[in-house]
Amino acid sequence: MKTLSIRQPWAMEITITQEIKSELEYMIDLHQEHGAPNPRENLEELITYILSAVAEGSRRPGSWERDLVEKMGLIADTEKHHEYRMKHGAPGKFDHKLVKKFWGIFDRLNLDDSLNHSGDPEEIALNFQQFREKCLSEGEEFIDMHLLKKYLPTSSHRPLLEKTRSLWDRLNKKTVRCWVFKK
Repeated sequence: MKTLSIRQPWAMEITITQEIKSELEYMIDLHQEHGAPNPRENLEELITYILSAVAEGSRRPGSWERDLVEKMGLIADTEKHHEYRMKHGAPGKFDHKLVKKFWGIFDRLNLDDSLNHSGDPEEIALNFQQFREKCLSEGEEFIDMHLLKKYLPTSSHRPLLEKTRSLWDRLNKKTVRCWVFKK
């Protein structure tokens, strides 16, 4: 058995078998040799990322992390959990800097309400393609789509209600696919 000490942001010892260590090191070798969407440089980074994904799965219904945690059988799907999330939100309600940046850009570009496709005054329905086009036409920086889709579900300022909802677009009078956030 190998003991690892994870030092970010607090220390913890984790014991893994040699077989698991070898498999994780193999993944890192592949990242370094061939690249990956989320490459990790070492065993500590990879394990930290895996544990973070599990924690994110607890607080982000609809996310890929949630799917992972549910498949692992780690979600206590109880009324108490749902009530806690509705009342208190996610533990540590601090938005990632990319999420803050995105909402700042969105607010600047949406002064005329042309990016919100929802007819519900309590929601923001966002079509990423239209947002990207508006960024380009206004000379605004466009944040990488992969990163947006990774971090926007963690937004506490405007919580994600649903990914890829098909809805009647109040602006263009047709059905569009949007991510829906609470205002």
